[in-house]
Amino acid sequence: MKKFEFDIKKIIFTLVLASIIFYFIFKGIDFETVYFYLKGMNLFYFFIAFLIFYLSMIPRTLLWTTLIRIVKHDIPFKDMFYINFMSLFFNCIAPSKLGEVYKIWACSKYDISKSKNTLLFFIARILDVVSILILLLFSMFFLKISNQIFNNIIIICSIFITAFTILLFSAVNSKKLFQLIFNLPLIKKYKEKAEEIRLDFKESLKLFKNPLSLISVFLISFSVWIMEALVFRFVNLSFNIRMSFLNTLFLSLMSALLTAVPITAGGLGAVELFLSIALPIFAISKELAATVLLMFRVIVYWSMIIVGFFISIFKNPFEFNKSS
Repeated sequence: MKKFEFDIKKIIFTLVLASIIFYFIFKGIDFETVYFYLKGMNLFYFFIAFLIFYLSMIPRTLLWTTLIRIVKHDIPFKDMFYINFMSLFFNCIAPSKLGEVYKIWACSKYDISKSKNTLLFFIARILDVVSILILLLFSMFFLKISNQIFNNIIIICSIFITAFTILLFSAVNSKKLFQLIFNLPLIKKYKEKAEEIRLDFKESLKLFKNPLSLISVFLISFSVWIMEALVFRFVNLSFNIRMSFLNTLFLSLMSALLTAVPITAGGLGAVELFLSIALPIFAISKELAATVLLMFRVIVYWSMIIVGFFISIFKNPFEFNKSS
């Protein structure tokens, strides 16, 4: 990937779509009441939420350094922290998970093949979603959730568990699997490249052959999503909303699932729409719900754009001076 480009059309589309969603969310909202809630916000709790979110960058980075070490490569934690942060920044300003494309491109600068990076990305994404669904199911068992919502989540969970099972099967039977693939006429033409991908695939799936590594990766992933739920909880507390942690965890995890679908940049509009519908279910007025989701997104979305922009000014994200 010699040149890393933004798709301006997609960025314009996501901004237009988000603007339409925002219009319907805030239509009929009494902004004087929202301003009243903002004036009464507990700044200490809001600062704690802000701090927890940026501390969550540590386990997010640790997850990737762990995956990379499993495939016998190494990126210094400091460098991976920067790559991971800028990846999240790019995800916030462009749809289609452009940040993940950036992460694959940046990691390739450390002598990790793009095919191996791509495989690691898909493995990390599946692990993330499976972690979210496990925590989501855990929270649902203690909450009163309608049968329709419960069944839909069970279907989603089944899809990702199936994908996870396929990965486990592939890890154990990778030799037989690739022998079958190599016999396909189209693949035979590109046997050399296919062999390279096979070796990368085999290396990437080592994670699933080591139970301790798999458990450690899941624990790191759990910590990321629990910290994000704590961010949402402290934003609630800053407006004196005493919602239980399980309710907070459920709402936060559902929001995280929406950001996993690359419809808009960073789930812009989609997360706001979900929270604007979900929060009133917990006896929260629509003005207070609008205030909460506004400040929650200030931390996890808008602050990422501002901080990422200033970091990119001081250090070009497309130039790398590898740490020793």
